[in-house]
Amino acid sequence: MQSKTDRQKTGNAFLGRAHDVTQSHLCSMQTKIKNLKKAVLQIEDKYQAQVSSIQYGTVNAHHKLISEVRAVLKTLAKVCVSFNSSGNSFVLLSELTMDIFF
Repeated sequence: MQSKTDRQKTGNAFLGRAHDVTQSHLCSMQTKIKNLKKAVLQIEDKYQAQVSSIQYGTVNAHHKLISEVRAVLKTLAKVCVSFNSSGNSFVLLSELTMDIFF
């Protein structure tokens, strides 16, 4: 039978080894977490660059389309004024409008 002192030594040795193993696993897990956080940041940067590129292209296309619509509306306004001043019928204006848009 072990004496109380021997049991305490055995218990302390076991706890010491358990502490060391736990500490080792903890350090390993912290390293893995740190690496995963780096990977997540890199992926976020990559996707943010792609989103910015898409947004830039979309905004440019939007501005181009709006500019074209503005030009068509200006032309249409001029045509309306010229038709109204010359007394031509609305039917002619409708046909012209259909030609412009379709």
